[in-house]
Amino acid sequence: MSKIVILILGLSIIFLILLLIVTTRGGKFNNKNPVLFFNPSPTTSTKPELPSIPLSIVSVLPEDKSTNVPADTKVQIVFSRPLALNEVYTSFGPGIVFKTALDGNIITLNPQSSLVSGLTYKLLVKFNKTEQLSNQYQFTVAGTPPSTLPDTQPPGAAQQSEEFNRQNHPDIFLADKTPIKQASFDLYQGLLKQTPNEHYSFILVRKNDSAKNDLTSYLLSLRLKQDQIDSLDVIDISSNQFSKVISIKEKLPFYSENVSIGYDASFDKTTIYINSANQSAGNQKLNDFLKQNGVDSADWINNLAIIYQ
Repeated sequence: MSKIVILILGLSIIFLILLLIVTTRGGKFNNKNPVLFFNPSPTTSTKPELPSIPLSIVSVLPEDKSTNVPADTKVQIVFSRPLALNEVYTSFGPGIVFKTALDGNIITLNPQSSLVSGLTYKLLVKFNKTEQLSNQYQFTVAGTPPSTLPDTQPPGAAQQSEEFNRQNHPDIFLADKTPIKQASFDLYQGLLKQTPNEHYSFILVRKNDSAKNDLTSYLLSLRLKQDQIDSLDVIDISSNQFSKVISIKEKLPFYSENVSIGYDASFDKTTIYINSANQSAGNQKLNDFLKQNGVDSADWINNLAIIYQ
């Protein structure tokens, strides 16, 4: 019996000694990389990138074409997202000195003097980092216009704006110079189109066969580059067809089943409304009306807007 007790005590002492050794060495192992039986790939909680919001103008105060605007008005431009001042270029005139303040997505133009009574001011916003078309607005201050307009245009401001458009927005540059009348052609500003990108279109009225070549030569004389000229949206029409298109405006409005045509003389804009539920019949009625007046449908382009509703 005593032998059994001694054996048990001996085994207990050996166990304690081994436990002490393992514990002591285990502390050293803590300084090393332990071997893991299961090492799953780390899961990184990446935040999904939200699509960037294109920079655009949401609203402008005073609103475009406003009248009776107070002389102490500040101009406020609200954008679709917060921006930096170097993303846009603002021009406000004629020639008013103003300070620009930016607060998030709002730019405020603070005139340093009262606006002139009865004078129409123009606001131009250009986007510096995209090819997006510039936005133009205007408003008229309350009161009686002065007998002579004050010379408030800063020296070189008009030339600077024109040069910017010539290099970056040839359609705006050319639109500001229309109508252009030459011996072999006339060039008119057409619609402001939305596709593929927002741009001005133009109508070339051919007086003789050299019209297209003469137009190119004229545009080169304005220091437009050939690739800029090629990018312009120009549709040509004979002078005979153009005169018929002009004369047809006197017969508007025109109403028929599935189609109606109206003309707004104040904006020189013709709008065609076609029944969206029966477009083929509406288009046929439209073509019939045009041909009855000697106009080919393909040439019906003078400030034309077609709306399907």
